[in-house]
Amino acid sequence: MTTYDRLEDYNNFNPSKKMNLVLFMNAIQHVIRIVRIITTTFGHALLVGVGGSGRKSLATLSCFVAQYDLVQVDAKQWQEELQRVLKIAGLEMKNTVFLFSDA
Repeated sequence: MTTYDRLEDYNNFNPSKKMNLVLFMNAIQHVIRIVRIITTTFGHALLVGVGGSGRKSLATLSCFVAQYDLVQVDAKQWQEELQRVLKIAGLEMKNTVFLFSDA
């Protein structure tokens, strides 16, 4: 299955959060890297780039490809969100990606 197929599956699975991405070779390579990183034991990554470069979209697509749960944090409720993520990952033993932005 190609990355284009995975993106189409994501859009069909999440019609309310549809992503219209242009996947050029560099973006596809980044998705592959992110999947490889998050699927390793204790894998974590810091995605750096200018605003609008697609960090969040590529991370979301990578989580879908790897079949991981994605939890995005709201800065207003940091402590509650962090507790929720730790319960999902620690107690329920679900593969989880904790995504937060500096903005």
